[in-house]
Amino acid sequence: MASSFVTSGAVNKELFLQNAGELLFVWEKTKGTIADSRKAMGNPKYLSNLEAMAQAMIDNMNQGNPKAYEAFSARVKGMGA
Repeated sequence: MASSFVTSGAVNKELFLQNAGELLFVWEKTKGTIADSRKAMGNPKYLSNLEAMAQAMIDNMNQGNPKAYEAFSARVKGMGA
């Protein structure tokens, strides 16, 4: 829901990117199931706001270090299921 506030313009994107790190964690844990969920639900936009903001966070994270997201992703994957 928070992502929809940003994508609709109700919340400032930069403010969100500075304060919503948990969103990227959720994205890492769910991204592998989203395509199947969209197909099963017949809803191609399911979690599209989450996906859009996760990509914005990845882009923002990689500005300071092009491998920052890669390291973050590996760390999350290393936490197990």
